[in-house]
Amino acid sequence: MRQLELGWFADLQAALNSDRPPDPALVAELVPIQEAAIPRGTAVWSGGLSVQGFSQQSYDQLLDVSSSFLETVQATALVNVRAVADGDVDAARTGLVAEAAQIVWLEAYIAGLTNGEGEIELPAFR
Repeated sequence: MRQLELGWFADLQAALNSDRPPDPALVAELVPIQEAAIPRGTAVWSGGLSVQGFSQQSYDQLLDVSSSFLETVQATALVNVRAVADGDVDAARTGLVAEAAQIVWLEAYIAGLTNGEGEIELPAFR
């Protein structure tokens, strides 16, 4: 799996590992989101989504696409945290555009995986 190269990621990790107490208001907002992550992921993979009929190659590609999506979500969240922490309007715009694109991508992804009609096959560009 590839690693995202984010120049400010080391600074964020350092802030997370510092002795300075975190912003209580930000923590109060983030904790419920974090606590909901595992149940949401479990719900995606155990309800509605069926991997029956996928070849091993197709299933491997599905896992790769899914992990890439999660990396993109993480990068967007980190951009948004940085935008808030630094008051960086340009970063906030980038984060919002990325979130909007992810909403469209996720809806298409879910529709494609849960449709259940037709033959299951890898998409191909011709």
